[in-house]
Amino acid sequence: MDALVEKSVDFAAGLEYDDMPNVAVHAAKVRLIDSVGVGMAAHDAPPVAIARRVAPAADGAFQARLFGRGRVFGPEAESLFEAMRSEENR
Repeated sequence: MDALVEKSVDFAAGLEYDDMPNVAVHAAKVRLIDSVGVGMAAHDAPPVAIARRVAPAADGAFQARLFGRGRVFGPEAESLFEAMRSEENR
């Protein structure tokens, strides 16, 4: 791990909620809610539906459950779905 990554990890790991300015907390909440909304809006978009049909199901130690679906996928496939949903709503 390079020095910048290690410094960032140490900072994030030591951060307490009460240490963050209210404006930063509010900005994080807005972006989180926005991301969830974008993902929900594009959930059934054609490119995302195609990706869900062709992606292999996960059966290993690392699994991610697709929002709104019962099937589990590997984290790589889940990341692809999230990126596609975000792009679909641009």
